[in-house]
Amino acid sequence: LIAISLVGCKNEEITQKQESPKDIIEQKIDKMTIDQKIGQMILAGFDGTQTNQYTDTLINDFKVGGVILFKRNIESSQQLKKLTKDVNKSNNNTPLFISVDEEGGRVSRLPDDVFKFPKASVIGQTNDEKYAYENGKKLGNILSEHGINMDHAPVIDIYSNPKNTVIGDRSFGTDENIVSKMGIATMKGLEDANVIPTVKHFPGHGDTEVDSHFGLPIVNKSLEELKNFEFIPFEKAIEKNCDVIMVSHI
Repeated sequence: LIAISLVGCKNEEITQKQESPKDIIEQKIDKMTIDQKIGQMILAGFDGTQTNQYTDTLINDFKVGGVILFKRNIESSQQLKKLTKDVNKSNNNTPLFISVDEEGGRVSRLPDDVFKFPKASVIGQTNDEKYAYENGKKLGNILSEHGINMDHAPVIDIYSNPKNTVIGDRSFGTDENIVSKMGIATMKGLEDANVIPTVKHFPGHGDTEVDSHFGLPIVNKSLEELKNFEFIPFEKAIEKNCDVIMVSHI
C-alpha cells in the first residue's frame, strides 16, 4: 500500500509539472502586442492561388488568426492542398484557422475535381437526420484532406419568405424544427471530421427580401417574434455546444 501511494504521488507530481496546451497558448498570447492580439481575431482573405509576400505579411507581421479561401484562391485539389500546407508553413508550422464557405449546392468553393455536395434544401426534404450527419461528416473529411479546418456552414436560417433570393435553397426548409434537426446533424458531422462548423446567419436571414451582399435588409420583428421562430435553430445549436456563430448583415 505504501509503495502504491508513493507511485501515485510521483505520477501526480509529473502531471502537475506538464504544461497543458491551453497554458502554452496563453503564454504565447501574453507575449503579443495589442496589435498582434487584434490580428488574432481576424480571418483574412487574399488574392492568388499560392502564398506570396502579402500572405507572409498578414501571417507574420499582423499575426492574423487565420485565412478564408474563396474561388479566386482555388484551382484544383492538388493546388489547394499545397496552398493550405504553405499557409501553415508561413506561420512556422503553427496551425492557423483555414476556413472556407462550403455549404454544398450553389455555395461551393471546392475545386471541380472534388465531389459535389447537395444543397441544404434537398437534405432537408429527406428529413433524415442520419443522412444529414453522414453528409456533414463526408464534407468534413474532404475539407480535412485539403488542409481546411473551419467551414462557414451549415446555414440554419429558416426559409420563411418566398421573395428571399439570398437564402432560398441554402436553407434546410421552412419549418424551424426540421432546420434545427438537420442543421445540427450536419454540424455534428463536420465536428466529427475535425472541422469547426460555423452556424449562420444569426439572428436569422430567412425573412429578408434584399440580398445582404449588395444592400442592407431590414426585418421588422419584435424580440418575442424572433424568440418564437428565427432564434430557435440557433438556441438549439448553442445547447449542442456549437463553436462559432456567424452574424448576418441585417
